[in-house]
Amino acid sequence: MAVVSEALAARLKLSLDFGVDEDGKVIKRSKTFSHVKSDATDENILDTANIIVSLQEHDLRSVVRMDESLLRQA
Repeated sequence: MAVVSEALAARLKLSLDFGVDEDGKVIKRSKTFSHVKSDATDENILDTANIIVSLQEHDLRSVVRMDESLLRQA
């Protein structure tokens, strides 16, 4: 049976570098932004992430796009 996928929403997760602690271990933090348009292109998401990071004092480590879809049988 065929499966139909309906895009619901997307989220944007930024991993940021907060420097190192007193033991020399890297401190990483993440920020997640909800309600991203599911039809936004990857290029738009990355451009938006770079704009957000330009307003931060911490360096960007990674950008993750998390998509949610509703799956049902056709």
